[in-house]
Amino acid sequence: MNDPALSTRLLNIANSALFRPPGSEPLADLRQVVMRIGFKEIRNIAMASAVVRLVGNIPHRLFNRTEFLRHCIATSLIAIHLGQKLRHQYPALKSDELHLGGLLHDLGKIFLDAEFPEQLEECISLSMHHRLPLVEAERLVMELTHDELGEYLCRQWELPPVARHSIRYHHNPAGAPAEHRITIMLINMANYLANVSDLGNSGDFTRPVFDQTVWKQTGTAPNDFLACVEEARKQVDEIMQLFV
Repeated sequence: MNDPALSTRLLNIANSALFRPPGSEPLADLRQVVMRIGFKEIRNIAMASAVVRLVGNIPHRLFNRTEFLRHCIATSLIAIHLGQKLRHQYPALKSDELHLGGLLHDLGKIFLDAEFPEQLEECISLSMHHRLPLVEAERLVMELTHDELGEYLCRQWELPPVARHSIRYHHNPAGAPAEHRITIMLINMANYLANVSDLGNSGDFTRPVFDQTVWKQTGTAPNDFLACVEEARKQVDEIMQLFV
């Protein structure tokens, strides 16, 4: 790998609480990283790192970029922990897909903030005054939502289908393609848990939407996953330092 900064970041992430088994020795080179976390996760970390760095270079106007990043990382961490708890029920779940989808799910909001701040401000005002989810206010004001814009950006950047679908359907998991639906259901659940637990700020200033259909389908409730939230809370600051 010819990018020393990325190589260092991959080593640090592989040695973080997210991937390093308790009591194990820290890794010293990228060959060991490949053995621990695999090529797909390395690819996802590299892509996510590039997107996060890009996000950091875009001026923010309507919401704090650091708290937004905290929300995205928290969603990613909670999604991974949910996947670990539910893997016996859904053995096809993959941590790398939950990680990438959770991290990028709100990507479209960044570009609405940067490129259409007046329209986004109108959406936020409508959302707050009428207690509408921001995504519904976006459709009323702009006929374009952050999930649709985020999916478009993913297509332009040729990101994997699971990343595109996680962005496009994280507010509507039932509409997702069947092969990624359970992954996106967990990202929807993680997004809700991150919001109600005040882990960062998603830029949505209304009460988080509780999708009963998603929780009923998994036969679970938010209180079943308080341990997942607390585990993510312990990890989020460490992981933020690795991506910034």
